[in-house]
Formats: sequence, structure tokens, C-alpha cells
Amino acid sequence: MKLTAKEELFCQEFVKCRNATESLKIAYNTSKMNAKTINEKASRVKNSNKVSARIEELEAMLLDGQILQAKEIQILLSDRVREDLDSDGLKAVDILNKMQGNYEKDNGQKREKETISVTFE
Repeated sequence: MKLTAKEELFCQEFVKCRNATESLKIAYNTSKMNAKTINEKASRVKNSNKVSARIEELEAMLLDGQILQAKEIQILLSDRVREDLDSDGLKAVDILNKMQGNYEKDNGQKREKETISVTFE
């Protein structure tokens, strides 16, 4: 199920703008089509099995990128804590704890606090 170049471009544009009609206008020559024809073709292209499968694949790749982005945020916050434990550093610790679920409740009960030792040179 190999996509044509136009179908691949359609998929990439659709993932960016979430609009099949606009994606079709970018990927295909629609200069001689009326609006109704463009909308109908956009729907057909988007709903074809191979195109919809590729859109799902691209969206999954984006989702993986978002997870990586969260890790990057954690790295930046961790670097901030290592620089200095002033009020901004303490706020970074708080955000990191929230991102890692350290404040979540278990069975309606708060988690026991863990002792963390921090040493600065």
C-alpha cells in the first residue's frame, strides 16, 4: 500500500492543519475544481484506507515527539534545580514532582513523603 507523492503530501498537510480541504488544495491541482468537488475529493482521499492509515502513523509519531518534549522539560527543570535552590529552583522541584506523579493519591490516601537528600558543592 504505497502512497503516491500527492497522497503523502496530503497526509503531512492534514496532520499539520487538520483540514482535508486545505490539505487537498496544497497536495493536488485544484485550480479547475469547484468548491463542492474539492470538498468531495478531500473527503474521499482522507477516508481511503491507505491515507487514513498513514495519517494515524504520522499522528502517532507526533505523540511520541510530545512525550520526548515532556522529558526535555524535565531535563531543563532538573538543570535549573542543580544551578541554585532559590525560589525558582524550589518551584522547579515542585513542577518535577507533579510531572512525575509524586503528589498523586493512592486509594484515596496521600502518599507517604519520601526523604530526599540534596547536596550542593
